[in-house]
Amino acid sequence: MLMLRRFTSKSRGLLAKIVRGQSNQQSTEQGLTLIESLAAIVIFGFAITAVTQPLIIAMATRVRAYRAQQSLQLAQGEIDRMRLIVEQSYQGQQSPEDSPQTALNTYLSKLPPASSATNPRDVGPPTDFNGYCQDALPTSATQGCKVTVNGADFGIQTFRLNTVEPPVASLGNRTVPVAFQMGVRVYPPAALNQSNRSIEPASLAFSERTDGPAPLAVSFVPIVRSDLATSIDDYKELIEKFYP
Repeated sequence: MLMLRRFTSKSRGLLAKIVRGQSNQQSTEQGLTLIESLAAIVIFGFAITAVTQPLIIAMATRVRAYRAQQSLQLAQGEIDRMRLIVEQSYQGQQSPEDSPQTALNTYLSKLPPASSATNPRDVGPPTDFNGYCQDALPTSATQGCKVTVNGADFGIQTFRLNTVEPPVASLGNRTVPVAFQMGVRVYPPAALNQSNRSIEPASLAFSERTDGPAPLAVSFVPIVRSDLATSIDDYKELIEKFYP
């Protein structure tokens, strides 16, 4: 009888411990309170905000740099193309069935429009962009044309000034441009639909806009045919006019 009582009391004590253990386990597995949930949501929101802002800045900076790189490549491409045309001059454009006069007219049609200004910075912005450059070149220094790059249309304004045009006896003393200062301005796609275009290049600082009326690339360079006896003198003359 005594042994049974001892066993019963021990079993009751063990049962009580098991019940208390289950009770403690249930209390630890209880869900978060409303205040704890709200605090977690607020902390998560701050974390998302802290991460999102640098990502937006990085993305905007990347787009800005990409647009600027595209504009610089377009400007340099126009300069290289014009140097090749001038090096070939009207002789390089001549085909067996063309006369020298026809070859000269073809050469003149490929040159940038002439401006009466003496400084390329004085040439005004383009008033419009007359179609695409591969279809028809502008006929005025204050006109531009469009070039498509990766699905986006950029505006390009090209012009020449301070042109050196010696007469050529074999062409009836017609003058042939062999040296000039060339100006190139490349405008972003957003500027094509704006009327208040500027001539000063846009700042690439993050606080500035790249979708405004300012060009993203501006270049002024001398273009000189290099195989003439007067090539060096013509080059010096253009440099002195640009940097008096």
